[in-house]
Amino acid sequence: MLTLKQLKEEPLVRGSFIAIIGTVLIGFLNYIFQLLMSRLLSPAEFGSLAALLSLSIILTVPNQAIGLTATKHISVMQANNNLKSLPLYAQTTTKRILPYGIFLFIIILGFSSLIKNFLNLSEIWPLYILAACFIFSFLSPLGIGIYRGIQNFYQASLSQFLSTLVRLIMGLIFVAIGWGVSGAILSYLLSAIFLIFYFIVNLKLYKKSGEEKKQTEKTTRISHQAKATLIVSFCLICLYNLDIILVKHFLSAIEAGNYAIISLAGKIIIFFTASINNVMFPLASNNHEIKKSNKRIIILSLIFIVGASIGIILLYSLFPELIISILFGAKYLGIASLLWLGGIIFALYSIINFLSLYFLSVQKTKFSVILAIGTVMEVVLIYFFHYSLFSILYSILSVMIFMSLALAIYYFISSKNDPIKYEENLDSHPNL
Repeated sequence: MLTLKQLKEEPLVRGSFIAIIGTVLIGFLNYIFQLLMSRLLSPAEFGSLAALLSLSIILTVPNQAIGLTATKHISVMQANNNLKSLPLYAQTTTKRILPYGIFLFIIILGFSSLIKNFLNLSEIWPLYILAACFIFSFLSPLGIGIYRGIQNFYQASLSQFLSTLVRLIMGLIFVAIGWGVSGAILSYLLSAIFLIFYFIVNLKLYKKSGEEKKQTEKTTRISHQAKATLIVSFCLICLYNLDIILVKHFLSAIEAGNYAIISLAGKIIIFFTASINNVMFPLASNNHEIKKSNKRIIILSLIFIVGASIGIILLYSLFPELIISILFGAKYLGIASLLWLGGIIFALYSIINFLSLYFLSVQKTKFSVILAIGTVMEVVLIYFFHYSLFSILYSILSVMIFMSLALAIYYFISSKNDPIKYEENLDSHPNL
């Protein structure tokens, strides 16, 4: 077993402490924003806001792929003492991804009327503002990914915290003066612009190398892996957000708003466990690069994730009415009995997300087939069983159970057949 001293010296624990503090603060501000929106907006308006935000996350699937690829790329640079190439990588990647944001901006404007009708929106202005967000949205994960790659979790957390604070303040002002859903979306645009300027000013960590080094075989391998990362990111984001969009389309505006609250409550688990993934990914990637075992990281990570999930689910099971009243208001008490179910769904999603990111960190990609099957299953089940919130939640739960078991089986099979023999490095920790 790990002693207290050894636990304190663990990179995962040290990095997680900083990331957890940052994630809790960021999650707190995000939840304050969502709670204020749920109270200031009507249930129908809040349902529209949730659907638009889910749509934006799905359309910006490359965001997660960009961030993860940047983290992987920079962690390999660090493992090979090649961080002088960091500025060149940042500049080159920026030039490549900026056109995609502009392209998506044009596409959203062109299809705004169709999107408005599909989501049953009462006005089109929120879509126009959302389209403008995409111009900047692909750049922010690059800076965050670089910070995580060099294991500067303080700056990664601080940048997101300040951006979230800007969103909270501006969103509250805009909605309070009567701009409704448009005002809430506008706050996202301003926070994205702020984050870009933050990176421009602060991400000058290393002097640019005088010579452009040739791409190594390892770097080329990472570039190829970016395609798999994109597929994985798409599936994870769809699992996390597509249900909101489908519910908004199939059910009434009030029911869609109620479902958005259940989803929001369940995502508290994601906010509390996300920091583990943020720290695990660069550490596991670095260990894989130097052929060091990741078993300790996996065990500690799962202990944190499962422990936090169980605690939150117990609260949802024992005090659902109290939690609904405090967080969202009495107008949502009718869904209190479903709160625990949303908690279980997102607890399983947290495990799915963790395992998926771990596989990417050690350059395993075949598991993406499992994610693709699960994503299709979720869409099909919601399409055929959207009679009520209860039927939709149980449909999603069945998908999460299937995927959790499938990924666990994949982990044991792939670990057993892994051609790379890792050093266990147990000598420095004889009590493990």
